[in-house]
Amino acid sequence: MKLAKTLTALAGPAALVVTLSACGSESDGDTEAGVSETPDPSACEPAPAATVAAISEGLYPGSRFKLTDAQMVETDPENERNTSGFPTHIVAADIDGNVATFAVDSGTAPGTILAINQTAQDATTWGDAIEPGSRMAEVVDLIATFDATAAAEAC
Repeated sequence: MKLAKTLTALAGPAALVVTLSACGSESDGDTEAGVSETPDPSACEPAPAATVAAISEGLYPGSRFKLTDAQMVETDPENERNTSGFPTHIVAADIDGNVATFAVDSGTAPGTILAINQTAQDATTWGDAIEPGSRMAEVVDLIATFDATAAAEAC
């Protein structure tokens, strides 16, 4: 439950963008949730059109940015999700030649979308409410270390 306690401490009971009160459980193996030595690109699948459309709605209005080549990877239900099941998937897509990563709560019709890396944060509004140094910023940093995030970025 170490990861659950970490997310609880970081996000608190009423997080701004997404409610992250606890997450999964501690790994039974020798490693905890985080970037593994070798991301598994076989876990990649094309992101559904509804997911791409939902993420695209957060692109800055009037910008030249466009989401292309969106792939997604399911997160580990035991180690990379909170008690509400967020995030279920990590989506990686090309934006202007750079990989942008997003955490979503459903791969088919996302309701909650969170920009994870700098490219996603710079091109979309999906992280605008997160203040640097805040608990939610720490949650974003934690999600960035998930195996699913590394796998999605390797797609």
